[in-house]
Amino acid sequence: HAVSADLAHWDELPIALYPDALGECFSGSAIAAAEGHTGEGIGRDEILLFYTAHQKDAQGHDIQTQCLAIANHELNRFRRHPANPLIPNPGLRAFRDPKVIWHAATARWVMVVTEGQAVRFYSSADALGWRHDSTFGADRGYHTTGPWECPDLFALPHPDTGEAIWVLVV
Repeated sequence: HAVSADLAHWDELPIALYPDALGECFSGSAIAAAEGHTGEGIGRDEILLFYTAHQKDAQGHDIQTQCLAIANHELNRFRRHPANPLIPNPGLRAFRDPKVIWHAATARWVMVVTEGQAVRFYSSADALGWRHDSTFGADRGYHTTGPWECPDLFALPHPDTGEAIWVLVV
C-alpha cells in the first residue's frame, strides 16, 4: 500500500495484507469503526477493512468468503479478526467485493456483496455477525456472461426535499 499527503506524490509502504489460510486478499472497502457499533476486539479508533478472501478448491473452482482486517488509524499496523470468515461462501462461484457502510437510521452496518450478476445485502449490529437480508439484480440491470463486481452504495439528497435517495452502483 502507499500513502500521500497531496495525492500526487506517493510513498510505498510494506504489504498490508498477505495471503493466509483463507486465501489471497481481494478487493473490499474500509470504514472507520467510530462510524457505528462494533463487536469484540474492535477499538473505536480503528479502521475496518472488509475484503474477499479467495482460494481454489481441489477441482480448481473459486471459493470466495468475506473477511475483516483491522488497522490502526495511521494504516501502518494490521491484524485479521479471529472470526474470519465473517460470511462463508453460500455456494456461489462469484461472491466478492464487500462494500460496507454504517446506516445510522437503523443503527446497523450494511454490506453489499456481488454474487454473479446480482448483489446480496447483509446487515449487522456489530460488524461481526452478518445476516442475509435480500438479493437484488437477477432480473434487473445489464447482464453479460461475466460477474458483476465492485458494488458501491451511498445516499444522495433529493434536490427538492433533501430526503435520502439510495444509489447502488455495480
